[in-house]
Amino acid sequence: MHDSSDEYSDLRGTATGPSLVRRLREERNRFIEGLRRIATIQEALRCCLLEEQCSPAHDAPERLLELLGRAQMAATAVVDLVNELLSAPPELSAWIEHHNGAAHLFLVGELDIATRSHILAALDSVAKENVKEVVVHMDFLKFLDCAGITPLVTLANELSAHGGSVRVIGASPQQKKILSLTAIVFDE
Repeated sequence: MHDSSDEYSDLRGTATGPSLVRRLREERNRFIEGLRRIATIQEALRCCLLEEQCSPAHDAPERLLELLGRAQMAATAVVDLVNELLSAPPELSAWIEHHNGAAHLFLVGELDIATRSHILAALDSVAKENVKEVVVHMDFLKFLDCAGITPLVTLANELSAHGGSVRVIGASPQQKKILSLTAIVFDE
């Protein structure tokens, strides 16, 4: 029997954002192909039993059909789970803490068009508090795109107009590329 733990070890903790979605789609397609093969084998066994090419005294074909049915149910459950994962919005946790006169925005997860609404409430509270400096912690932000950074750019523009600033720490190289297109300052 093939041990698949090594084959899927890269799915745990290393694949994020679009690469994880791509990998999930690939795995789903493999399971769908497996389901097609199971259906073909089941049909061949049914034909064998109907034509009595198999010995009625021997229950191996019926047992095999039963096992294939169970495998089909398990594979279908995996495909359904992957479909659910692919359709679920990515998660983002965002919260504000105040230290030394600055608001610190902590981001964990993925910040894109699907999750940016999660930070809008936090940023609205910062804007109402007349804070001059906002420090955005991206140490645990796994994915960021241009749509996700829009609320931060808006905040940076508002604070800049009143003598304040937004500074980012812990950004990945990919995130720094996106940030370099904005007026947001990030630590090297």
